[in-house]
Amino acid sequence: MPLSYLEGIILYCFQQLKCERSKAAVFHLLKGKKSSQTIQDSIIFHLSNLFGICRELELEEYNHLLNRLVQLSYVKQVKGEFYMVTMNGERVLQEFLSEKPFPDKLDGATYNDIGKIFWQRLSLFVQTVSHLVYNHSKFLPITNNGQLLHFVKTYILQMKETKKNIGNRTFLEMNRLLECLDEKGAILVVNRLSGFKKKWNHL
Repeated sequence: MPLSYLEGIILYCFQQLKCERSKAAVFHLLKGKKSSQTIQDSIIFHLSNLFGICRELELEEYNHLLNRLVQLSYVKQVKGEFYMVTMNGERVLQEFLSEKPFPDKLDGATYNDIGKIFWQRLSLFVQTVSHLVYNHSKFLPITNNGQLLHFVKTYILQMKETKKNIGNRTFLEMNRLLECLDEKGAILVVNRLSGFKKKWNHL
């Protein structure tokens, strides 16, 4: 049975840990817990790229996915809260990584916090510029975070350009960046953005 991407990530973590850490260690690593133990584990077991990439993961969901991996005989419980990847799990994981390899530039330990802030600023900036271009200065922002709102407002004012020029520059830059992605990735990014007459979930 094919793995979901999150199941593949969890299975990979257990493979790297080699039964030297409990299931809690995997959960804390994916959540990006800022403890010395979790940070050390990410380095020792070469999992820094996955550190903190699943901050929204809930313990209940994590346990459900782990139990499913056990039911599929991809991992087995060996003692207490310790699990190891089975031979069947090794085979499935190898197939998973060949079809869905982790991005080369993925580095949760370095970019996770920065990446989240950058995405929030970029999303709000694109939404704001989109509305300004169409002369809609009053709109419901995708966030009520005061710091983000202040940053984007200040940034746009410092540009000292016409709304049309800012819109054109934004479009060209976003288009250039999206061309670096495959079609699926580009569509995913665009669908997460909000703009004039385009709804989007709050940050």
